[in-house]
Amino acid sequence: MPSLLIMRVTSLAFFLLLNSLPAADFQTDVLPIFQNKCYKCHGNGETKGDMSLEPGQIRRFISKQGPIVPGDSNAQILRMIREEPGVEAMPRQGGPLNEKQIAVITQWVVEGAKLGEGTPYALTQKSVLLSGTWTNTEGKRIEADLLGVEDEKALLRIKGKVHQVPLKSLSEESQAKIQEAIEQPSQPKEEK
Repeated sequence: MPSLLIMRVTSLAFFLLLNSLPAADFQTDVLPIFQNKCYKCHGNGETKGDMSLEPGQIRRFISKQGPIVPGDSNAQILRMIREEPGVEAMPRQGGPLNEKQIAVITQWVVEGAKLGEGTPYALTQKSVLLSGTWTNTEGKRIEADLLGVEDEKALLRIKGKVHQVPLKSLSEESQAKIQEAIEQPSQPKEEK
């Protein structure tokens, strides 16, 4: 009985802390925590468990099927940093995150895991610009969802995973379809 009471008091304290924080910003609030506590394994070129928390890479892990599910207070990354039973606790090195760090990351995820203005990170079904077949310059065809374009790379979701594909590696026809989808977005649409 006493442990149940302790869990409820701890949950209430965490809830109050979470609600007392201003909106969480990725660049100023969340990224510094990742850099200080997580980059030993998930940054600076390290991708333990095939996961990077660096700004240019993290968007691949933000999706309905990924470890960072926008709006989900029970997302895998949150269960890991809260050190829940049956879930591999993170970070493995350097000690656990404190309550405020956990609250900031939780708030960021619950508020939609936004990376900043103009960042096409929301990799949910609603963000699909065009579903269809894409061809590379060598003629290889793949079925994928176009989620957006960033830094001359198409964000293509293939079998649930998001890949950054250089536009120049795609056929002229595929590049033209991407350009048209970006200029006239309608969500979601199927290629004919």
